[in-house]
Amino acid sequence: MRVVVYQADDPDSAEAQAYLKSSVQQVVSLLEAQPGFRQGYWGRSPADGRFAAFTYWADLASIEAAVDAGLEEVHRDRAAHGFTIVSEVNVQMFAVPPAGLER
Repeated sequence: MRVVVYQADDPDSAEAQAYLKSSVQQVVSLLEAQPGFRQGYWGRSPADGRFAAFTYWADLASIEAAVDAGLEEVHRDRAAHGFTIVSEVNVQMFAVPPAGLER
């Protein structure tokens, strides 16, 4: 899973919010064309203007290939529109059985 958190320079700006919606649509198109992409979720905190992208991948190599295939350009474009990366991390997910069902 890859998690990228952005901070908007002006989180209440109508232009920033409109850009964010169109940017996410462009990113979804880019990601869906990448081998290994499984699913993505995006969210925004109205309280502090942070925006987070959570994307699920088959493996780390798929994430790295997607970065090379255009995600770096997306980050530069977002920076030009007032969104700064606060953090980005790739983590390996694992399943935990529900309590009471452990064997």
